[in-house]
Amino acid sequence: MDKFVIKILIFFIFTSLPISAYSLSVKNVRVSQEGKLIVINYDLDEAAMVDLSISINHGTYSFLYNHKSGGKRSKSITGDVGYVKAGKDREIIWEVLKDYETFIYDDVRFLISPNSLYSGNKSIILANYGFSLAPQHSFGIMVGQVYKQAGWYLGLRSNYTFPKNTSELVAIDGGHIPTTTGDITPFYSGKYKNSHLVVNVGTIWDILNTASRNHYRKSLCGLYAGIGYGQRIQWWELQNAAFVQSKDNSVKGFSSELGIIGAYKGFTLSFGVNAINFKYLDLSFGVGWTIAHKNR
Repeated sequence: MDKFVIKILIFFIFTSLPISAYSLSVKNVRVSQEGKLIVINYDLDEAAMVDLSISINHGTYSFLYNHKSGGKRSKSITGDVGYVKAGKDREIIWEVLKDYETFIYDDVRFLISPNSLYSGNKSIILANYGFSLAPQHSFGIMVGQVYKQAGWYLGLRSNYTFPKNTSELVAIDGGHIPTTTGDITPFYSGKYKNSHLVVNVGTIWDILNTASRNHYRKSLCGLYAGIGYGQRIQWWELQNAAFVQSKDNSVKGFSSELGIIGAYKGFTLSFGVNAINFKYLDLSFGVGWTIAHKNR
């Protein structure tokens, strides 16, 4: 029986197909018979998780080896499946008679499928710096998570300046303070402080992974957009060391943000523009790290 099976295999194993994906491909596929073994050789241009499937008599493909099934090798499949480094003459060996008592078919096709080493999920953490022409400097943090093509982020920045002796009084029209008994113009020391705070939540869109058609990469190239709350308040100091808010030089309320973010080998940079009530604008710069999660 073995000789008969081997003869049929030699005759029909000619339809193995080279399979390519976005920037990840298998080339130069060759199939040969060595005794009772089927040997499949191929070239791989990038390290990948490699699966092997078979189609018999024009039927649908079914796995001979699937890296997602616990990452275990089939007893009948050995060689370069699962995690495979890039290179030429990668080799898969199939002991076909462990899976079939006889193997007599008119058409046999093999499919070698390279899969990305990465799941597409990424964790992001950045230290942020903000600057406006006020001038105003702020510092903070941005954290986020991308799930394949899209995800979320949370950002916070502040100059951490909040005067202690603040009053509920608000100065308008260059220094007048309205009260229930009429406007007053107090004596100012000429000193002032600015307090700045912005908190945004939003979405990150990974353009690179969207374009890669499920071949997820460690790198990141995307956009982020968010909304939240922001304030930039200018406090004028009175001669008694108390501070009153200058309404004409303060803004608080709706915050919106738009920016770009990119990561290469983990190192990550971002640049964005933030607006509070579309009146107060500042630029933000971020530097940090992105962790790309691998396939399990």
